[in-house]
Amino acid sequence: MTTSSIDPTTLAVVRGYLDEVVDEMDLVQVRAAFSPIVSDMKDRANGIFHAATGETVAQGHLGSPIFITTMQHAVQAVVAWLTATQQAWEPGDAYLLNDPYLGGTHLQDAKLVAPFFWDGEPLLLLANTGHWMDTGAAQPGAFSPACRTIFEEGLRLPVIRLVRAGVMEPEVLELIRVNNRLPDLQEGDLRSQHNALLIGQRRLTRLFERYGAQVVQDCLAEFDSRSQQQMESKIRAIPDGTYRASDVFDNDGITNRPIPVEVAITVDAAHMTIDFTGTAPMSEGPMNLTRPTTVTACYTALKHLFPDIPINAGCFRPVSVQVPEGSLLAPIAPQAVGGYSEIAARLVGLVIEALGQSQPEMAAGRCFETGGVVVVSGDLGEEVWVLTFPYGGGYGASLGSNGLVNGTSVIGMANFPSLEIMEQDYPVHWNRFGINPDSGGAGEWAGGCGNEYDFTVETDATLSILGDQSISPPRGVLGGGPGGPNEVAYTVAGEWIAPEMGSKVPLRQMRAGDRVRLHSPGGGGYGDSARREREAIQRDVQHGYLTAETALERYELPDRLSPAPNDEVSA
Repeated sequence: MTTSSIDPTTLAVVRGYLDEVVDEMDLVQVRAAFSPIVSDMKDRANGIFHAATGETVAQGHLGSPIFITTMQHAVQAVVAWLTATQQAWEPGDAYLLNDPYLGGTHLQDAKLVAPFFWDGEPLLLLANTGHWMDTGAAQPGAFSPACRTIFEEGLRLPVIRLVRAGVMEPEVLELIRVNNRLPDLQEGDLRSQHNALLIGQRRLTRLFERYGAQVVQDCLAEFDSRSQQQMESKIRAIPDGTYRASDVFDNDGITNRPIPVEVAITVDAAHMTIDFTGTAPMSEGPMNLTRPTTVTACYTALKHLFPDIPINAGCFRPVSVQVPEGSLLAPIAPQAVGGYSEIAARLVGLVIEALGQSQPEMAAGRCFETGGVVVVSGDLGEEVWVLTFPYGGGYGASLGSNGLVNGTSVIGMANFPSLEIMEQDYPVHWNRFGINPDSGGAGEWAGGCGNEYDFTVETDATLSILGDQSISPPRGVLGGGPGGPNEVAYTVAGEWIAPEMGSKVPLRQMRAGDRVRLHSPGGGGYGDSARREREAIQRDVQHGYLTAETALERYELPDRLSPAPNDEVSA
């Protein structure tokens, strides 16, 4: 059907309705979830997909960006499995998988996929992702920088039917429960995922009742076509050529040496090729990224650059991604992939940095690009507790804009949990949570500051941290200065220890009264710092982003600025 033959009002209503369906699914999953990593930190996403191809139809505004197309890979894995086994979708069924080599990311991100039937035919698929607090890995939370294989990272599920005719398969549910340190909590989260799919099915039924299958499907085809045209238009606006960028990861958690990654982006008329030739081979430790997630990271970067393009399969059709097999961006199973968030976030920044060379208005300083996931766990009598949280940091500055302070990861929307809830639910005490002053990069436009965290464990516990950017902090652009690095320290018997691997800490035993201190990276600056206005520098000092001493040194000011009130920074 041509664009002119579809009523524009109908197109707008169907587009908005689909977005609202997915947003409601996201909210239902959050409100029904048991674990704080979903209910409080909101580490999840929902989407609608084509039944035949598994391609993305719609995703909402509330889901984690990295799940934009990893869920498409997961859905397509289910479609391929049904075809290979000569099975068909049945009403009331739902399939589960968490294998990163099929559906991307890591074992903690479980994907659930269910069909939507109309007039006896499966016309659409609904899917969601929820981060599981535990996977039965060698250590609680599964974020270990010491893992070499995926078998150490927990229960690995291929495509498996979890729900048959609306009822969860008891054998599958029990398999998950006995391989989890938090079985009741995890079952609650799994049921919240299923409930979100049921809500999506009900809301789609209303849409099809109003417009009929043919009109809805014609609208979907039009949305796909328009998104592709918009992306092609954005690519045409970039001068033809090849743009390159490179970076290094601190280490792989096992061997303490930098790991290089390279990208070359070729723009040719309305097509873009993103090529990672020259990137290091797969790592011995968990710093690896499966091919589906590598592709997704590239798409996420483009979505950051072109946020006005609606998400569906069409918007990424003009983009090709080439990844060397056996590299750290396309490892061979069963290599560990638990550090995926560190690599995926860095790829987003790398793609943006490369394309920023094409025109100043597209350039931006690098962001904090480390999840810096902290896991503290212990055993209170018969009850196991696992506290998992990522920390926020500073975003890079861009033309006309300072970087965001205390942003979430560029690949996700998992916000930092409530301190009050953490102190209520877990035996930890927070000493400080605030701005990490002087961590934003200098420039005409300054990078955003990272954060400072300091907490004490109140009982015997274990600690692990999986982060990066300790020796490779976020870079500035067009003369802007770098942001501050990722800094981690913890105490043992009152003595502060800096980890050998920078911001990677394998399982460590802690005693009551031991502390953990974290300084997350700030974002890179944009432009010559000599052009930054004095009023802006004074405002940075007053807000606690800069100390007065650093401001004098960094911007070569002739006299001292007024310090922040009480020289104290609060979150």
